[in-house]
Amino acid sequence: MFSNKFIDQKVDYIHNNPVEARIVQEPYQYIYSSANEFTDLKLSEL
Repeated sequence: MFSNKFIDQKVDYIHNNPVEARIVQEPYQYIYSSANEFTDLKLSEL
């Protein structure tokens, strides 16, 4: 079994990959990212 801390680390890593690659400035800005689900912004506002 994985802990919540472990899962949070992996999700953060995945969400921050486009930022580290300098594709976007914020994780939610990457259109294919599941980070979009964690923001209150609508896709049209991005």
